[in-house]
Amino acid sequence: MNNENAVGRGSMITELFAVPVYMQGGLNIDGVSGYLQTLKERRVGSDNGFCTIDQQILNHEQLHPLRYQILQHIKAYILELKVPETNEFYINCSWGMRHEKGDWAHPHKHHNSLISGIVYIDCDEKSGSLNFHKDWKTLFPPEISPLFTETNSYNTTGASIIPEKGQIILFPAHLDHSVSECESDDTRRCIAFNSFIRGVINDNRDNKMSFLEIK
Repeated sequence: MNNENAVGRGSMITELFAVPVYMQGGLNIDGVSGYLQTLKERRVGSDNGFCTIDQQILNHEQLHPLRYQILQHIKAYILELKVPETNEFYINCSWGMRHEKGDWAHPHKHHNSLISGIVYIDCDEKSGSLNFHKDWKTLFPPEISPLFTETNSYNTTGASIIPEKGQIILFPAHLDHSVSECESDDTRRCIAFNSFIRGVINDNRDNKMSFLEIK
């Protein structure tokens, strides 16, 4: 058999399941940094950053304009995912994070949330990358680690983003993520948030057993 003809001309690899991560810059964050500096903070339990004590900061009147922008981006995100407009996503908690030089965030995911997100208020190229970690297998399990000739979407174990000031990033809350160590002499500030869905989730007349309404 001729090896050159062993693989058909139409052979290809198809990615079946995508993880939707939304990124958009240009948010109006005027005055947000100054306001965050007035809020009480605590050192987080893992001793690698500061978090606002208040976990509902986007309910503050001073941050309502930013909350409105975030909700508009969440709407754009879910519409791209073909979620019906009758389903509303709302922000159920929000908090400020501050990293100084040497701070970082360990891999984690967000509970009691469907969509999580971050708005970057103060950062530069040395503030630390946002890293997403793949916790599922493609071809090889973690116990088998061949030396790939190059890294691509089929064999990678993660992806990193260098955030920009005024940028929003949205992602599924179950997606593991971390933040690299801050190497900047300047403070890194961001607002993180979780969002959840309400309304009629499934109104399939042919299968009433799937009906769900969240108010």
